[in-house]
Amino acid sequence: MWRIAGGFLLILTLISTRAEAADVFLKSGMVRSGTVTVRTSAWDSQLVITVQSEKNRVFQYPSKQVSQVVHQEDLLVTSPNPVYKNPSVEPQFLVVLMKGTEVVPLERRDGWVRIRCWGNREGWIEEKVLTRKVDF
Repeated sequence: MWRIAGGFLLILTLISTRAEAADVFLKSGMVRSGTVTVRTSAWDSQLVITVQSEKNRVFQYPSKQVSQVVHQEDLLVTSPNPVYKNPSVEPQFLVVLMKGTEVVPLERRDGWVRIRCWGNREGWIEEKVLTRKVDF
């Protein structure tokens, strides 16, 4: 869901739609494995981590209960960062990816990575903000 307010693009809810395996480590010591989605809460703009297990059980945790997410295949965004049309910082960006959003790397060039997210959306993000493990 997107809303334009005062000329700025605000992201209310971002959901990673690819079904990939990741492990969510909770501060309580518990580990949940399965398909992980990171989104912002529509109520209070806090990050919410959802895990769907192989047995189709769904668990949701506010980010303050999560110590880290470790993705087993793709890369994760370490903090909110813009995605650009070209591999350079431009005044206008395509979208801002939230911390923990999974992306598929397609190409690397001079400190930039061309990525795919949410199905077929593509753009460039700085390589330094991508990792396989995100601490919350």
